Amino acid sequence: MISPINRLLREDDEQMETVAAILNQKPGSIPFVLFGPPGTGKTVTIVEAMQQLLLLNPDVRILACAPNNSAADLLAQKLTNLGRQARGHFTHIFIDEAGQGKEPEIMVPIKSIANDETNIILAGDNKQLGPVVHSQLAGNLGLRVSYLARIMDREIYDLKNGGSGVTIVKLVKNFRSHPSILQFSNTHFYNSELQPCGDAALTRSLENYEELPRKKFPVIFHGIIGKDDREASSPSFFNIDEATQVKKYCLSLISNRKNSIRAEDIGVITPYHAQRCKILDLLRKDFRMQDIKVGSVEEFQGQERRIIIMSTVRSNTNYVTSDIKRSLGFVANARRLNVAITRAQALLIVIGNPIVLSLDPLWRELLNYIHINGGWEGKQLDWNPEEAVSAEARFAEDRRTNAEREAEETIQRLKAMIVQRHEDSDLEIDFDDDDDDDEAAAFERPIIRESE
Repeated sequence: MISPINRLLREDDEQMETVAAILNQKPGSIPFVLFGPPGTGKTVTIVEAMQQLLLLNPDVRILACAPNNSAADLLAQKLTNLGRQARGHFTHIFIDEAGQGKEPEIMVPIKSIANDETNIILAGDNKQLGPVVHSQLAGNLGLRVSYLARIMDREIYDLKNGGSGVTIVKLVKNFRSHPSILQFSNTHFYNSELQPCGDAALTRSLENYEELPRKKFPVIFHGIIGKDDREASSPSFFNIDEATQVKKYCLSLISNRKNSIRAEDIGVITPYHAQRCKILDLLRKDFRMQDIKVGSVEEFQGQERRIIIMSTVRSNTNYVTSDIKRSLGFVANARRLNVAITRAQALLIVIGNPIVLSLDPLWRELLNYIHINGGWEGKQLDWNPEEAVSAEARFAEDRRTNAEREAEETIQRLKAMIVQRHEDSDLEIDFDDDDDDDEAAAFERPIIRESE
């Protein structure tokens, strides 16, 4: 019978099962996987396992690794009370956030230190961000797939066919998020197996926030038809309209003393560096908001905030020439979306252009979910949220067809206006001769405003 050092684990069967499985491993067992969805206490669990191993056998020597500084820092902070070094030969190697590390990185401690009797424990979530690989050659060779994801595809790690509790354990109790915030990711990424178990005093603390379109549903999508732009010297996008709206929400939250919200309670996630800079410039003008963290999804993985505000930035409505990838850029990434929306504990606010975001089927599902539950604000959607989401190609093609038709109608209206103007002034105009009529040639690339 295990007596947990962290008494909170006593109430979580999966966490205790994980610790027991790691303690009962024979030397040299195949790698053990802790599948830890957002907010399920993955790091707390492996720290408990390390402590229990040392209690069981003082000769155990543990190496704790992580593929990035923030994850390694979190491990170190939680292990400082052990007061001993893991020197020499390691009996156990724990790797946290293993789904985010590139396989060569993960192999450094395994191949250089482990021997036939070393036990490997991988903790991570293959539904969250994977390795960041910039080399096309490395990507083509498979390095965008983590070691964790690769081995989890094997039959021996199948949760439903004998692997559970032996080679793998999936944590299912979420201690982080309000049920309404958790529900979308739970449904689309985790087979609806996650159970909201967070402290209600925290997770339900903003159910009556005055800006909520519907009380008790602490999720907002604020539709804005802004303009994504770039500085001449940078390829990164920014959107001033969205940045301004982010500031408005931050100011609203900080100014309301009833909710006792500090700047440290708010996190702003945006996929583009230029937008991060614009938002920081706006927030720094008010000393009360200077400590609000603004960063990318990658910077927030493994973290949580009472309030998360997302600025999606992209607002390219030129559907005639732009495909989904070009219109949405980094935003059209399922795992990035999953990580972003699961950082929030009590309030999630998403700001973006619904017409552009809806090009991606998963985003369209999220927008439908928020709209149906009454969390919509701003620019209204132009599709039926009750309808099943159609295939990506079909929906995008329909949008392009509609855009082409609207563009042609706009061109014809403008041509008719100019014809009328020239008839009134007794002038002639020939739309077929682009070389002789610069004004007519301009219609080949019409500027379509949102109001049209």
